[in-house]
Amino acid sequence: MSGDVSWVEVLVRMVDGPDLPVRGVVRCRYADDEARRGGTGWVSGMRPVVLTGGGAGDDAVRVWRDGPRLRVERMDGSPLMISDGHTSWRFSDEHPDPLEYVDADVRYLGNGTELLERRDATDWVGNDFTKPTGPIGRAVFLGRDAWTVELAPPSHKPFPIQIVVDRETGLTLQSRNAGAGVVDEWVEFEVGGTFDDALFTFSGPVRSAEEERRRQRSSHEEDASRRRDWFRANVSGEPLIADVRADLSVRHVHTLDETTGAFEARLGDDRTISGFLTRRARSAEPWLLRIADPVHRWSTRNFDWALAVHGVELADGELDRLQAQLSAHDGS
Repeated sequence: MSGDVSWVEVLVRMVDGPDLPVRGVVRCRYADDEARRGGTGWVSGMRPVVLTGGGAGDDAVRVWRDGPRLRVERMDGSPLMISDGHTSWRFSDEHPDPLEYVDADVRYLGNGTELLERRDATDWVGNDFTKPTGPIGRAVFLGRDAWTVELAPPSHKPFPIQIVVDRETGLTLQSRNAGAGVVDEWVEFEVGGTFDDALFTFSGPVRSAEEERRRQRSSHEEDASRRRDWFRANVSGEPLIADVRADLSVRHVHTLDETTGAFEARLGDDRTISGFLTRRARSAEPWLLRIADPVHRWSTRNFDWALAVHGVELADGELDRLQAQLSAHDGS
């Protein structure tokens, strides 16, 4: 019974829908505190978003989704997030008025609400929980026909993920990392129907999320400036300069003309210090370099040279030493 369903069929349904209205209750369950910290790993491929969640592992939440419109609330009916697809409101216990986001890519993360999202087609490229470990199975979950799939982990993650996919909508009904002891799942799931527009709007007092970001950024900059001033006044106001030894060995020769001896090469480790070295046969013609300033240029009898180093300032005499080392075998 499990061999007559292809992974492609399941994948198309998961990516393309159909996007029908859904409502219900989602939750996440953890075997222990370590599992709570790790999560399922399922959202690693999701697009960057503004995170608005209340923390994975909280109580289950009730959700409504109709296209881009969304409502997430606690089981006692108090809202956590509301969105009409254009404006979103984030609620918290710290302030009576919600933050209002306009035209922002906002998602509520936590309590299993990752299951409200579809993974984009591009997220299924690569090996981060994108390939089944075996045949597709069939199951009934919450009274609905479903497919079961185990997805192989990438090399840097230890456990596979088992998912249950609703056959009608392609939404994930359960995501389970048995090895890590984590389960995200719907515990109530209804498809279709018409929702009251009032579910997805909020008309009370609000705080602008953009203004709050500017306020926090200004506060952070003021605090950072105050700490720098303290350091200058109480520790040292002089620049702290030290000569360092940098490995500028050639990492990759991008272009090479063995006839003329011209080349372009990348230097350094690319993490903290990097550079670019290039030379051509000596010429009076303009030399358009594909490296940013500052660029050290010099010429020998046979070649024109250019060197750029990023991440470190060359100490006095170091450029002369490098020039001599590089020119020692150029036939000059």
